[in-house]
Amino acid sequence: MDFIRHSYEYIERNPYLHRYRDIKLYEHQKKLFTYCKEAGPKFILYQAPTGTGKTISPVGLAGHHKLIFVCAARHVGLQFARSCISLEIPIAIAFGCTDPGDVKLHYYAVTDYVKNRRTGGIFRVDNSVGDKVQIMVSDIQSYLSA
Repeated sequence: MDFIRHSYEYIERNPYLHRYRDIKLYEHQKKLFTYCKEAGPKFILYQAPTGTGKTISPVGLAGHHKLIFVCAARHVGLQFARSCISLEIPIAIAFGCTDPGDVKLHYYAVTDYVKNRRTGGIFRVDNSVGDKVQIMVSDIQSYLSA
């Protein structure tokens, strides 16, 4: 009972666990980054075991490449988008789109907008100007629109 009561201190705050933890890329992540260094456009089907960082791996490519992240599960795509937003990566969202006009930009990716004079907030965003977008998150249905 004492171990369970103090498990947070024993596990989460244990300096030895953090000092000797294994911080390195998985083999599939190394192959992804190596393959993306080659010139030219690419279409990558990325398959890897569960829990090995395949969803978050494209964030490492965001500064150097423009990506379309297509995921069959919408909740995984939205979680990926949340991660990108917290890292301040300019993204666009394309879920359930039938044409390119349905794609929505996040505020980090917006270049043409009207600012409210009183509050300073952004409104009337022009979603057709996506010059800053580094990652576009899409479902399978909306891939062609994205």
